[in-house]
Amino acid sequence: MKKICCVVLCIALTLPAFALPAAGDSIEGKWEGVATAPGNPEIPFSVVFKSEQDSWMGTMDIPSEGMTGLPLQDVSFDGKKLEFSIPVPEATVTCSAEVQSDGSIAGTFEQAGQTGTFTMTKQK
Repeated sequence: MKKICCVVLCIALTLPAFALPAAGDSIEGKWEGVATAPGNPEIPFSVVFKSEQDSWMGTMDIPSEGMTGLPLQDVSFDGKKLEFSIPVPEATVTCSAEVQSDGSIAGTFEQAGQTGTFTMTKQK
């Protein structure tokens, strides 16, 4: 009986450590990246993600397009998968990505039936 209690206690004490995300798992902060669509030049951009009251917010700058402070909508991040949309006059851009093993984020975007890819890395 003592052995079972000891095992249960050890498991209970170590569970919180497994539940905590690693320091690098947060998307909070500034990210810089490049978007690519077939037949178009690469477009550099930056994004700032911020956690506020258990939800994510963000803004995007696309200097080559003269766009700054574009608010992101429907931002969700589960520790691995990231999704958000960008409402722009032409058509909303929807993005879906995943954190890569090197800590970067890579994914795809869709706007008005056109698709492309993007990657971004967190700035220090």
